[in-house]
Amino acid sequence: MGEFRKEADLALPVSSSLNELMSEVTDFVGAPSVTRPWRASTAAGRPVDQSAPLSATQLVDGSVLLLSPSEDLPAPVIRDSAEALVYSGTDQPARGLQTLWVVVALCAAGGVVGFLGSSQIAGSIALAGLTIALGALVLAVWHRQLVLAWLVISAAPIAAGIAVSGWPIDTARGLSYGLYAAALACAVMALACHVLAISHARTTGAATTIGGLLVLAALTVPHSAGAVVGAAVIIIAVAPGLSTMAAGLRVPQLPTAGQDLAVSDEMVDNIDERSQRAHFIYEGICLGLTIVTVVALAYLALTSSTTPIVSTLLCLALCFAVLLHAARHRQVVAAWSMTVLAAAAAVCAPVVVAVADFHGQVHITLWMAACIPIVLALVSPWWAPRIQHATPTTIQWFERLEAVALVACLPMAAHLAGLFEFIRGLG
Repeated sequence: MGEFRKEADLALPVSSSLNELMSEVTDFVGAPSVTRPWRASTAAGRPVDQSAPLSATQLVDGSVLLLSPSEDLPAPVIRDSAEALVYSGTDQPARGLQTLWVVVALCAAGGVVGFLGSSQIAGSIALAGLTIALGALVLAVWHRQLVLAWLVISAAPIAAGIAVSGWPIDTARGLSYGLYAAALACAVMALACHVLAISHARTTGAATTIGGLLVLAALTVPHSAGAVVGAAVIIIAVAPGLSTMAAGLRVPQLPTAGQDLAVSDEMVDNIDERSQRAHFIYEGICLGLTIVTVVALAYLALTSSTTPIVSTLLCLALCFAVLLHAARHRQVVAAWSMTVLAAAAAVCAPVVVAVADFHGQVHITLWMAACIPIVLALVSPWWAPRIQHATPTTIQWFERLEAVALVACLPMAAHLAGLFEFIRGLG
């Protein structure tokens, strides 16, 4: 690059122009060679005519002259108000309107078929869900641009679950059978959409997670809420490994002592495509996890009048753990999923106390503890911006608090799932 003087005090003849003196001036200060012509301007930024003698320019004795490579600046465009409004508008058309109308039409058609096909509530809901699922499946195969796999996978489990368990659900066995049927329908529809190539990797990941959690909920009725929350905590911890494994990614191996060196030369093909698929699968896991866990938290909040302390502490621990986990995410879908889950846990904490207080008086301390997330959320405009500029030590303490909260969720979820009662029953 070389060195050059950024400033120099020169005396120039007023009868000469800058074009005549430019080569001598640049050589004197040792300016670097540039491919663009030099631009001369005053200290205020006004350009100086380089072809005119210095006496004919605005420069006087003691003036400051700035030299810089010239740049192509766009010419200003003068618009009136109407033209400015048109120019500031976006050229991209609104997306998803066609899909919205199709979904509305399918729901309306399902409602009509359900109303006319059965006189019972369970039969009507089952027929409506079946109509929506089959109609969405046919339209998604017929018109590939329609993203309807999520509707197929959502409507079919609802139809199967209500058809098997009936409505209203009166017994735990009926609820268990309904959850089994919903999980089976979710798995079958997810497999069908994958075979027909109408589902995204994110949708498949969400359907797989929902199906697995539904099976767990069916196995642990009537303590399904605690089991689902405990499984959700475990899935949050292992989701990155599961998504990379499902996408076919693996960590490069280093040969051990005496091992063939060729083990480190094996490369994964299509690594960029697999990495993108791993991101989508992880987002799907977070979506499915959030959907089922939010329902489990709502069920827990309405049915835990006998265990208000454990249920409240579980909601608080899950809220803080998931919120700290979501704050470090760079993926939008995963961050939103975890944030929605944390918000649901924060709302369910005072609901648990309210339900318990309705059946019997609870201590005021439990009310104060349950309202901590709400108070923190109300004052978040004051403290949230400071988190972005936290020191590494503070971030490390946040990570420790997240780990403690996640670990604290497991025994409380196990207690609500009836694991300790089951162990005591074995003795």
